[in-house]
Amino acid sequence: MKLGGEFADFVVAGQRCGTISVVLTLLATIFGASATLGVAERAEKIGFPAFWWLASGAVGLALQGILLSAKIRESGARTLPELARQTAGPLAQRLVAIVIAISWPAVIGAQLAAFAGLWCAITGSSGTALPTILCALIVAIYTLIGGQRAVVKTDAPQMLVLAAGFGGLFLWIFSGKCGGAPVPIESVRLLSPEFGPREAILSLLTVGGAYFLGPDIASRSLVARDGRTARRAALAAAPALLSFGVAIALAGMWAATNATGAGNPILRIAAKLPLALRLCLSIGLFCAVLSSADTCLVNAAAIVAGDLAGSRSVRATRIAVAAMAVAATVLALFGGDIIGVLLKAYSIYTPGVVCPLAVSIICGRVNRHFWLAAVAAGGLCGLVGTIFPSLDFLPAAGMVLSLLLALAGRAI
Repeated sequence: MKLGGEFADFVVAGQRCGTISVVLTLLATIFGASATLGVAERAEKIGFPAFWWLASGAVGLALQGILLSAKIRESGARTLPELARQTAGPLAQRLVAIVIAISWPAVIGAQLAAFAGLWCAITGSSGTALPTILCALIVAIYTLIGGQRAVVKTDAPQMLVLAAGFGGLFLWIFSGKCGGAPVPIESVRLLSPEFGPREAILSLLTVGGAYFLGPDIASRSLVARDGRTARRAALAAAPALLSFGVAIALAGMWAATNATGAGNPILRIAAKLPLALRLCLSIGLFCAVLSSADTCLVNAAAIVAGDLAGSRSVRATRIAVAAMAVAATVLALFGGDIIGVLLKAYSIYTPGVVCPLAVSIICGRVNRHFWLAAVAAGGLCGLVGTIFPSLDFLPAAGMVLSLLLALAGRAI
């Protein structure tokens, strides 16, 4: 048998992964550049409320474990659009697949750009082309060879290195080994003038929604051995995500006082660590980007080949992997604002698709007319809210509207 095996083996690792493997690949998918460097940088600016990004994700992930994970796995689907077809019809499948196919090269490209920026910050070099291409080649090669199984198997060591690096960083600064003043207890507040109840609710709905039923997060349930395994993995990963959110926010706050200067606060803290720990953290940060990019790449390729092209061929999926990798690399190198434009397509997904798809998964088949109306209304709100920042409440409003329309379809 060729490496990667048949289609199911290639795109969902044969659906034979145990709880520990699913937990590790789930966390590795989540802990990308935004969840590590991004949250720390935000905490330096607005304080502890930066933790809401990962706290909202933990809430969404826990709800997925309670309500959806087992049903997703037991559906027998290999991709999220395929699951949409089972419950809402072929048009729903194509709609979800198109949104992902359009936006995911930009999502992957953003990870490649993050890798290049991290490379330059750590090595002191200025050129981004070489590290961008290097990251794309690494991810594309092992994904082409082994598909989802290779992604899951590489996620485990990547996650362990990442955990060791950040665990050491947290231990060093919170035990006082880095010196400096501890973070004052009175400054650890859930809300602040910059981030009040309104922002917390919006975060819970929009960010939490992406973790509740985002394509890459949900794809980790599809690789599980069975529904029970998928459910346990999501419920185990949620508190780990919440704990990391607290620690990384506190680290960003500590850096604001004790490791001032230019650049990301995590990298400034790293300069105070012993060489061995600094190397471990640096490798862990690279792993964070790789483990997010490979999941996006294999899932997007499976959707393009399986849901759009209608192929169940490993060869076709490998071609899609290569095409997606090339597109993402070009965007990372030359895309500039194009990445931002394409990412706006993803803004349709969370407010437009998450609630209707969750309703259809939980309740079974739905009224397709109401389902499509829910997607259209929520997606339009999400897109308008992204294009016009002053209307940042619209994505959350779109989620509520799409939920009500989807439920209305169940009531008639």
